[in-house]
Amino acid sequence: MKFVDKILTFIAKIANLIVDGFKNLFDFLAKPLSYLFYFLDGIFYFVLQLFDIVIKVVTIFVALFQFIISLITGLFRTLKGLLSPTFDQPINLPSSSGKGLKVVLDLVDPIGLTNIVPYILIAFVWFFFVLKILALFGGNITAKGGS
Repeated sequence: MKFVDKILTFIAKIANLIVDGFKNLFDFLAKPLSYLFYFLDGIFYFVLQLFDIVIKVVTIFVALFQFIISLITGLFRTLKGLLSPTFDQPINLPSSSGKGLKVVLDLVDPIGLTNIVPYILIAFVWFFFVLKILALFGGNITAKGGS
């Protein structure tokens, strides 16, 4: 039995040597691998934050372009409505202006031909409103009479 015990102790020592070698190797590599992991984690975090910033900038510009396009289309619809008034069709106005115009027309309607006065007044109000909107983009815009 001494021979078998010696073989088993030899195998156990070799197994312990292999296990201790792997343990020492992993202990030796743990510090540099942790630094590598934190470095890669930092790089991916930076890319994620950069991606979030790009998404927010794109969202801001999309909202800005939607706002500018809505201003321009509203201006063109207003100018079209002022250049070709059709009194028998409903007018496309924003909700508050439409309600105000409806109240004025309900009050003035029984009078007859004087229901054109609110349209003219609203045209002047919209004209000055458009001038103020255009002035927001810069420059001086003035409305002067002839002579």
